[in-house]
Amino acid sequence: MQDFIKIHSGDNVAVALKPLSSGTAAEIDGKLVTLREDIPQGHKFALTDIPAGSSVIKYGCAIGMAKEHIKTGAWIHTHNLKTGLGDLLTYTYEKQETEVAPTDERFFHGYRRPDGKVGVRNEIWIIPTVGCVNNIATALERMAKKYVGGTIDEVAAFPHPYGCSQMGDDQEYTRTILADLISHPNAGGVLVLGLGCENSSISELKPYIGDYDENRVKFLVAQDSEDEMAVAMALTLAREVDADLVLATDPDADRLGVYVKDGKTGEYMAFTGNMSGMIICEYLLSRRKEMNTLPENGAIVTTIVSGKMAKAACREYGVMLIETLTGFKYIGEQIRLFEEQGTYEYLFGFEESYGCLVGTNSRDKDAIGAVMTFCEAAVYYRNQGLTLWDQMENLYRKYGYYKESLHTIVKTGPEGAAEITGLMEEMRRRPFASAGGFGTVEFYDYREGSKIRLQDGAKEQTGLPRSDVLYYVLEEDSWICIRPSGTEPKVKIYTGTRGETQQEAEDRLSAIWNEVERRLGADMPDCSEGND
Repeated sequence: MQDFIKIHSGDNVAVALKPLSSGTAAEIDGKLVTLREDIPQGHKFALTDIPAGSSVIKYGCAIGMAKEHIKTGAWIHTHNLKTGLGDLLTYTYEKQETEVAPTDERFFHGYRRPDGKVGVRNEIWIIPTVGCVNNIATALERMAKKYVGGTIDEVAAFPHPYGCSQMGDDQEYTRTILADLISHPNAGGVLVLGLGCENSSISELKPYIGDYDENRVKFLVAQDSEDEMAVAMALTLAREVDADLVLATDPDADRLGVYVKDGKTGEYMAFTGNMSGMIICEYLLSRRKEMNTLPENGAIVTTIVSGKMAKAACREYGVMLIETLTGFKYIGEQIRLFEEQGTYEYLFGFEESYGCLVGTNSRDKDAIGAVMTFCEAAVYYRNQGLTLWDQMENLYRKYGYYKESLHTIVKTGPEGAAEITGLMEEMRRRPFASAGGFGTVEFYDYREGSKIRLQDGAKEQTGLPRSDVLYYVLEEDSWICIRPSGTEPKVKIYTGTRGETQQEAEDRLSAIWNEVERRLGADMPDCSEGND
């Protein structure tokens, strides 16, 4: 390997490729240059005398001016090099084409990817979307090292501290870099590992990734189960035995994570809590209607931040939908109220955070009962020639493409708590007039217990317990909900909408969030100067 390099034929400097000692003789372009001093690796030295005020040329362009007379073989650095820019600090670049002489064809051993890109390595990459899942990514890396060998050069995780609590350009840069990594041709296979509630979630990243090879890029959402390692191993086994679905619960068996097989692609698709809740909801309502056991006073219970497809299903089957505050205890509380007041018959309850309750034997989310019903539904639809993914697509066609998202903003310390309080007060004082092109119809302030109709200012009571939660009903089945976390120093922002197609729903949701993000960025109080 050579010790130095002259990059362009017109350069008057060369670059040391390793530390070079004073007195070293370097032959460049037939001329012998003796170094006058030690040259650090990566630094420049003069190939000819450079008078004070003359240009120092590298890459064939002036990179600065000599502060003093620089002798041949001298080290060039900040002590004798200054910028060539004037006070205006503007410059232009005029590209000069260099004619390249044709050479013989050269070849190298590489890996051609289906998109035409070529890699020089064939590795398996695990790319976390957010720093919260770094430990899971590195654990999967360790577990998969046994597969290194043959055509697999390496298994590598890429932990990083980003993906959440970012806004604006900072967030855009992270998403762009992650998407570029996912598309890099040196990776023969990529596992994109998400948490589920981060700003740069998998659903947010997919537009940045663009078209991708589904055989090469796979996705795993950690919040589908509290034991992500178990889910990863379950998905591996599912592919080996060609399973219809993968079900996972947390250790106390209250939440249910679901992957179902797409019969068309053979891929296992992750269900959100809203999706799995709606599969069970539709199954229970439709089957009871078929068997003439659907009561006239039946009720489905969800929370205010759960998916709104349930509202459409309840209209379809003529049952009541009741929405509670966030927390499954409020869903369980409704069962007691129904029994005491003799008002409704509880049919099913679910929340967006993977909690379901079938029947009334429990008063909290119960994954055991949910698993049984989910499997029963899977068998029922399979007998009709449908996978659960097919059934989910049927629900979208029947009710519309409902889509939801959750974003969080973390603010730590006393200043952070003050910022969160200030943000909530600002959103309370100046509600959204519109978001994403959809006007605000109603504004709920659950702390004050009030619901305001924006068209005429009419005010009613919410009928729910007091809580520091703001909720905005928008046009076109769209909505926003903002609340501080009860256990962590963060603000949670839920958004939802409906479209006639999946793309329309995604576009609408993105437009709503962009408006929310703009408002939150502008209205977040600055406590750095000691504001009260």
